[in-house]
Formats: sequence, structure tokens, C-alpha cells
Amino acid sequence: MGTYKVQDPTKLVGDAFFALCKGVDTPVSLGAWLRYKHGEHQDLANYQIKPSDYCDATAFHNDYIVTSYLRKYQGLETGVDLEAVALQSFVRAEEVCLEFNRDNQGRATSPRGASLEVGGIFATAQKLIARTLGRYDTRKWLPHCKMGPGATASLKGGQATLVDKMLQRPLEVTRTAMPYLKAHMLSNPTWLRARGIEAEGPCCILDSEFNVVKGGRLLVVPKNAKTGRTIHAEPTGNVFLQLGMGRYIRSVLRKVGIDLNTQLVNQSWAELSYELGLATVDLSMASDTIAKKLISMLLPEDWAQALSDLRSAWYSSKGEWYLFHKWSSMGNGYTFELESLIFWALSKAVALHTGSGFSPSIYGDDIIVSSGDYKLLVEVLNAAGFQVNLEKSFASGPFYESCGKHFFHGFDVTPVYLEEVPRDEPATYVMANALHRLAIRRGNDVTRDAAFRGAILAIERVVPDPAYMPYGNEGDHGLLRPVGELDPSDILSRNLTSLWAPRVKMWGLSFIPSKRRLFREEEVLAMVAYWHDHKWEEPFNGQIPLRGRGCYRRRRRWYSTEAREELPWVVGGQKNYPHRTR
Repeated sequence: MGTYKVQDPTKLVGDAFFALCKGVDTPVSLGAWLRYKHGEHQDLANYQIKPSDYCDATAFHNDYIVTSYLRKYQGLETGVDLEAVALQSFVRAEEVCLEFNRDNQGRATSPRGASLEVGGIFATAQKLIARTLGRYDTRKWLPHCKMGPGATASLKGGQATLVDKMLQRPLEVTRTAMPYLKAHMLSNPTWLRARGIEAEGPCCILDSEFNVVKGGRLLVVPKNAKTGRTIHAEPTGNVFLQLGMGRYIRSVLRKVGIDLNTQLVNQSWAELSYELGLATVDLSMASDTIAKKLISMLLPEDWAQALSDLRSAWYSSKGEWYLFHKWSSMGNGYTFELESLIFWALSKAVALHTGSGFSPSIYGDDIIVSSGDYKLLVEVLNAAGFQVNLEKSFASGPFYESCGKHFFHGFDVTPVYLEEVPRDEPATYVMANALHRLAIRRGNDVTRDAAFRGAILAIERVVPDPAYMPYGNEGDHGLLRPVGELDPSDILSRNLTSLWAPRVKMWGLSFIPSKRRLFREEEVLAMVAYWHDHKWEEPFNGQIPLRGRGCYRRRRRWYSTEAREELPWVVGGQKNYPHRTR
């Protein structure tokens, strides 16, 4: 059974947004609706409210929801060339890095113009990074290398499968990274056999196995209604190595209390920031403003050299080659971990200097520190060439945000966003369920705020024969319903003896990826070679999914029914959040 297509996505979005604004029923929601109705989409995308103008969490949350809902919507007609705006931001970041590199040419310890206090903090950060990374040894990170799930500089779309990357002939890599790639391949004879290299004993890999390139290609992908996002598609061999380096940095950060495998730590600290006197810090263009000179200042020389060997020094855009002034951008396999290491070291050095006693929490460029450290940290980050986003950084007041969670007086006021144009059944489930979960969250999991009921019904009306799923389950396999509202005819069978909770089997919508069965010997060998190194992550069953290809089908699924039986709609939901003071 296939899925239906939405006949008029624009009307669906308009009806849902009107019902949402009507349900919230505030002057701000009226202004948001009028902007959308009269086609003033650019004004709507820029429409923002200030937390400092509110003293009540419910009032702020209501207005925050309607001003945020379409901020990332790709269907807004803003008249803005999103790609051009993204490229302008990229060029501006390159200029910032170029200026930092020039100003600090010949300096080895701290940035030019930094005070003695900031210089001392840089020295402490250098020691923290050196101690955390440990003595350099290629064996620490090289065994962790792996192919990523995305496209590379030369492999796009359906070509970017794991097998295609392992068997790319010649294998694309920059000259400085090639020795590391050879070393890893020599440690995996099965990979060599898959590539037609007999490795019964000692052997060497000829340079003809590789296509030496200058770098990757610059791309622009969607971000929000105001701008796109630039990423750099790295050469296949480089990203393979970079991911190994990133995994090593991730592992050593975990030893000092920074777990990049979860955002929950930062989100929990953000919730407590109002009570505990913390500050949430956000940076503009963080990864794009890591200047080359900053790495040589902060990292030990041997680690900096290895990272330099793995990065792309050049990028191509519209057929022309340009030299990077930044160290790396998103798309590089270790950028996220590297920026986390840098921000942790600088923030930790500030905390040690002030003696605040709070150990910073880091997730990429989301930083949480003691509010007493905020001012000095901003000075240190500015000296390092970064730009603190003052509109999204909070050291006082009722509002704090980090890693996608937003809090007002310690209460969750995270909005929901509509990003993609709802053209089909799966998109309508995502759209409706996001509002449904918001309605339940506003009701403290025991009621549903009726302010969102009209918008949910406006979305559900376009679904001719929907699938349903009980509230409390993750995903969007059907429209959410409290257990007590499920139609008995929709339940195929029950399992009341489950160890954890009663379960029901229902029809649910699932994405079925297209797969390619492997018949050629070289393809099977390539997967066996990869499975040998990563068998605990991606077991091999004789076929591979094709990236970005597949279809949605209805399948029988088991769902947990541990959620409450009744979740009534209540006008006003949680009428007023209790006022909380420090």
C-alpha cells in the first residue's frame, strides 16, 4: 500500500498556521498571521520577540511558538537568494580567518592584542589540550577510521554507498593524507584483495591506486528561511581518515567529562541555568571561524601536523580553486570534535582562572559556563577570532537555551518548527505529531492544551486513511493518539504479557530503503573488509541500502501502551507555569 500526495501543501500550511495563531490568540500571533496572509514572508522570518519583555512563561511560550513555527520553513517566499546569502557568510568568515592569520603571523602562544590575563588563559588551554590528547601516536586514531554515510567530493547521491567508497578507482585523496590511507589499507588485506591487490605477504600500494586531488567542493544546503548553510564535501579518502581522528578526539573528551554522543547534558544544564546562575553561550559561524593560526597556537605541534595532513587545504567553487583561510568547515570528519575540544579547553581555562568551581559543559559550539565566567569567556573567544552571538547567548534573565532546548524560568518553552513543505503522507504525520507532542508537553503529560487542537485537526483532515500510533512511542509512523482514543478496529492484536509493558500491533508507516544485493566478488570482499573493522556497528547481510532511495509502506508494527489511557483536551492547558525564583 502506497502513500498519498497532498493536493495543495500551501493551503494546508496556511490553514494549520491560521488555526495555530487563532488558538494562541495574542497580539503577536495576530501579527504573525497577517504577515503570512499578506505575503510578507521576509518580515515573518525576521519576526522575533525578546524574553526580557515577559515575566510569565506561558505568555512567552505562546508568542515564541507562533514566531518560531515557520522560521525554518522552506516554503516561505522571502525573495531572498538563500544560496547567495550563505556564500556571503562563508566569504565573511574567510575574511575573519584571514585577518586573524595575518595579525598573528609569527606568534606562537597567544593572539596579538590579548591582555596578560587572556594570554595566561591561552597558556592554560594549551596545557589542557596537550594533556587530553596525550602523546601523539598514529596508532591511537588510525584504527578508528571509517567511511561516513554522506556524499563525498566525487561520489554523489546513489553513488555514495559504502561499497562504492571502498572500491572507488582510483581512490580520491589529497597528497598529504595519502600516506595515512596507505598505512590503514595495508592493515586490512581483505580490502586490498577487494581492490584487486594480492596481499598474501608484504606488499606496497602503488600511487596509481589513488587520485591525488587539491581538495573538495563547496556546497550550499538548506538551513532556514533566511539563509542556507555551506558545507565542504571532502575527498573520499580524506573523510575516511578524518572520521578516525574525530572518533579519537571524541573518546578523550569523554574522559574529561564531555560526552559528544548526547545532548542531554547540555539540555539539563540549560534547564537549571536560571536557578544555578549559569550562562549559555552560542557562537556565530563557529566552525567557519576556526583560523589556521589558532590551531598552531593551541594544539601540540605533532597533533596539529597530523590534523593538517588530513584536512583539505583547498576548495572548489564554480569551477575555481581557492585556498582555505579557516582550518576546516562542516563536512570535514573531525570538525565537530575539534571545535568541541577548543571550546572546552578555553572555557575550562577560564573557570580555573576565576575559580568559579563549575566545570563547563560543551557540545560543539553550545557552551555552558558559570555566569560569573561569561564576560571573561567572551573576551577570550573574541581574542581567538570567534564571534559570540549575543542574541542567542544568555548570562542573566529568565531565558536560556542550549542544544535545541529552550527554558524560561526553568520551564521548557521549546517551540516546534515546520521545515519541509508537506507534500505527502509522512510529512503530514511529522507536522501533526510535532504539535500534538507540544500540546501534551504543555499539559504536563496528563492533559492536552486545546490551543493547538485546531491546528492539529487542520492537518489531520487532509489524511484520507491515516495510520495511528499510541502516544509515548517515538517516531512518526502514524498520527498520535492517547491509548484510550484508539479505535479497537485499528488494533490487529494485543500482547498483554510483555515483560516491560503491554503492547499492541497496528498498521504503521515505515520507510523501506532500496537495497542492492551484492553478487560480484570484489563487492562482497569490500563489505567483509569493512565488517571486519566495524562488525559491532554495521553487520553485513549481503546487501547494502542505496542512499536517499526507497519508499514508504504500511507495515504491522508493535507499539508500547504504557502511556496514560486518558489525555483530555483542556482549554488553556497549563494556564500558568508556577513562578520560580533562584
